Amino acid sequence: MSATTTNKAALLNAAATPLVIDTLPIPKPGAGEVLIRNHAIAVNPVDWKRQAWGFAIPSYPAVLGSDVTGVVESVGPDVTAFKAGDRVIGYASGFATGENGHGAFQSYTITPVITTAKLPDNISFEKGALIPMGGGTASVGLFKNLGLARPTSAPANKQDSILLVWGGSGSVGTMVIQLANLIGFTVFATASPAQHKYLKTLGASQLFDYHSPTIVDDIVSAAKAVGKPISYAFDAVSEPGTLQPAAEVLIKSGGKDPKLSHVLPWPETVPEVKGLSASSISGESLWTSEKALGNWLFNNFITSALEKGTIVPSPEVQVVQGGLEALQGAMDQVRAGVHAKKLVIKLS
Repeated sequence: MSATTTNKAALLNAAATPLVIDTLPIPKPGAGEVLIRNHAIAVNPVDWKRQAWGFAIPSYPAVLGSDVTGVVESVGPDVTAFKAGDRVIGYASGFATGENGHGAFQSYTITPVITTAKLPDNISFEKGALIPMGGGTASVGLFKNLGLARPTSAPANKQDSILLVWGGSGSVGTMVIQLANLIGFTVFATASPAQHKYLKTLGASQLFDYHSPTIVDDIVSAAKAVGKPISYAFDAVSEPGTLQPAAEVLIKSGGKDPKLSHVLPWPETVPEVKGLSASSISGESLWTSEKALGNWLFNNFITSALEKGTIVPSPEVQVVQGGLEALQGAMDQVRAGVHAKKLVIKLS
């Protein structure tokens, strides 16, 4: 199946240094693993943070990255769900394992079967790269942290409360909006006004400008007008300037047992809020304590949802040409600030 026998990789040789292009041996998949020949890889904010700060890197040189799409090259000895030639998306587990073969920023990547899914023919590799980390993080936050029921094939009953998504325009936020809509929630979301029309097409019923100085009161008033409390919130940004107002909305809305799920740990500078259950999302739990959730998302749900169009790749994809050599520039661009789109490196 190989188009090449060379595994070109973007290596991080030390914290706070530029990526260097070199070659590594093509990794071999073990039990429960799939080897993907990558066609496209996505860049996430956590990638530049690992590069700059050196966290979750047990040794150097290191291969970063989590989102891959491509074609199955080979499978482990016990794998029957995939075969060579399958088009797939994969959520690479290098962040959790520290193994270079499990990183995305190279020509070939090993992914666990439980976070690998077949990619429908009508979805491009570039758009497929938007799904893995965004879908995984959203699912852990909604179905583990907030304790909500997963979508099923049956029509969802309308929920009697509202779910608020703070930071709705990124890859995580847009996935949260879609999943919450599928399980019957009225969804409120914050975003820049330029994104409001698009987010409504994904299932958000009301949008709010996060720059507004009255945003907390605006959201609470809108909930009262709908006649439902805001009982759940998902903070896809998780900075002091987002966690505080999100928590305030939950308390002021008066929902029973309000819960807040956030993608980053609660900052020490932000006081904890009484009367509120807040929990940080551990995306890597899909490979450890939440394997059943990972298996449901990737092996049972997402392929069918993409085929039916009940889930669409989001947000807008910005394809970066130039292969792995263009990766450092893309990392720098994400660090400087990319909004309402995701940078995807095209490898072939």
